[in-house]
Amino acid sequence: MDNTIENILLSEWDPIDIADVVEAHDEYRAYAISIKRMLYAGRTEQEIALALLEFERENMGFNGDVDRANHVAAMIMQSMKY
Repeated sequence: MDNTIENILLSEWDPIDIADVVEAHDEYRAYAISIKRMLYAGRTEQEIALALLEFERENMGFNGDVDRANHVAAMIMQSMKY
């Protein structure tokens, strides 16, 4: 799970379009750590999606993309099965 979540956030979520700006990856690294903690605590896919929406709405000031959050949460959960 090392960088898997961070990589998924950068490649599939990326609401502020920083995937190509290595210097800005710290922001998503912090989100990845939060999501890892949620996974260790047994949180559900839906709870992960809601967290992604909260990051977008509260931290970034966006409306949030529900479909993208659901898709990324599903990808994160799928990546944990291996």
